[in-house]
Amino acid sequence: MQNNIKILMQNNIKIRKMIAVGVFVALSYICCVLFHFKAAFLSFDLKDAVMTIGAMFFGPLAGLVTVVITCLLEFVTISGTGVYGLIMNVLASITFVCLGSLIYTKKRSMTGAVLGMVSASCAMIIVMLLANLLITPHYIGNGTTSADVAAMIPTLLFPFNLTKAIFNSAVVFLLYKPVSYALKASGFMKNGMAEVKTKCTDKEMYLTRPDLGRCFDEHNAKAIKGVIDTPPVVQIVVGDGLSSAAIEANAIDCLMAL
Repeated sequence: MQNNIKILMQNNIKIRKMIAVGVFVALSYICCVLFHFKAAFLSFDLKDAVMTIGAMFFGPLAGLVTVVITCLLEFVTISGTGVYGLIMNVLASITFVCLGSLIYTKKRSMTGAVLGMVSASCAMIIVMLLANLLITPHYIGNGTTSADVAAMIPTLLFPFNLTKAIFNSAVVFLLYKPVSYALKASGFMKNGMAEVKTKCTDKEMYLTRPDLGRCFDEHNAKAIKGVIDTPPVVQIVVGDGLSSAAIEANAIDCLMAL
């Protein structure tokens, strides 16, 4: 029975991640089409911000898959920069999306988000400047050398990549909460558990009436019964008493390990 429950939970999470990757690939591709800007031979869109938000929810690996699929779709449909552009596109997006989401998943807080975006932005800028030195001479051709590209760093390449990083980071901070609320409201983030509240409405009430923290009103009691088909032998309760961020980051992994 325990193995069956674990397998069902794992399959449920995998299916949700697959659906999530598909949704964020579609949204990222739409951003490529509708919000695409060019500066000289450089191009900029909002897809990195969208993919980063998805990776913050579903993990860096899901972000990596989203990046690869989105960049390939862009390459075969609307891109005019060829293979060199694809390589640069993948390098920039993987660095920004995967590093930013990796740091955030290790520390799910505003501090973690800021640290993730700052680290991702700095890393992306460094990676893209190095990649430009290696790849751009082949892309431009006409005898362009790495020295010619290096001369563009202070006037074009660095300002462009810095602006791109800041803009994408700002969009992540702007949209993360609304997307989070939308996913939770739709039930997409649930994992077969009922989300309920006790009769305690705030911290002050819990301190003065801790007994209410063990009681449910009629509405929440019905919600619990709604996810139970038969009387359980073991009932697992997850509470967010001290750290809701810790619960979001670790609860599912702990349940799957039981």
